[in-house]
Amino acid sequence: MKTKKITTALLIPALFLAGCNHNAVTLPKTDTSKVIAIEKLWGRVEWRDFVSSLNDKYLVELALVYGAIRPNSPGISPKGEVLDAIMALNFNSGREAVIDSMQVNAMNAYWGKIEKGRTVFTNPGYHVEWHEIVKRACYWAGVDGLSYDHESSFQAEQALMKKLLADSWDRLSKDQRADVIQRSQELSGLSSSQKAAILTGSGGVLVATLSSTILLSGFAFYATMSSVLCASAGALGVALPFGAYMGASSTAAVISGPIGWSVAALGVGGAVFMYFEEGDKEKVIKMVVATHLMKVRVLENK
Repeated sequence: MKTKKITTALLIPALFLAGCNHNAVTLPKTDTSKVIAIEKLWGRVEWRDFVSSLNDKYLVELALVYGAIRPNSPGISPKGEVLDAIMALNFNSGREAVIDSMQVNAMNAYWGKIEKGRTVFTNPGYHVEWHEIVKRACYWAGVDGLSYDHESSFQAEQALMKKLLADSWDRLSKDQRADVIQRSQELSGLSSSQKAAILTGSGGVLVATLSSTILLSGFAFYATMSSVLCASAGALGVALPFGAYMGASSTAAVISGPIGWSVAALGVGGAVFMYFEEGDKEKVIKMVVATHLMKVRVLENK
């Protein structure tokens, strides 16, 4: 059963592999990097400004995760690769309609387990900001979302990513951890004492160890996370695309390259499906993770 859940997990985040085919895309006039606002608590406006500023291909990739576009839409391959973003958007009534659908899906998932109702961003009385969605995702993952009331949404999202990384580590046996340490360039480069600590310690010890070595600072966090999760998937017997292993330790490959950037999504997506049984929890956490990774992708490209 667990193997089946892990396999399913890797299929949906694999949508990010769409960049294998570099079709021309339409770039909005807005400078996406300026609307990421990594120091702010995001509301509905910040979320929409960012999503609206994405080029067609990036928007379609994110919409696939939000469920606003289905993998079998025209312009999307059976594997979820974006072959023709404009075709996919036009089939789904255009950019604005897709963004509206993303908002509806986000709020339906958010409210589904809280009020047992169905609502959207714009319904009177149900105005929930993006930061509240992030905090709820953190709570469901076991992170104290309230502690981020006065921190940025970006920081809260990254805390969620670290928790998923730690949870993935906790699933591994000692032998599997030893295998991961050998597979991962970041972990294999640690000192003997550090390796011993993470071999027997919890996922929190892993994150703390990596943080102390400055491996989890800035974009290096995503390179490290991708390398460890990729190796963990291998230790668990989960097959990832060959390209996922190429350049897994390179920040540029992880964040900029369409194959490399997807490694983080694959690994985190796997963690989400491993640990959460209720559908709406999965949906909300996937949306937050995918949105965060898209921010990082845009920032690194800049």
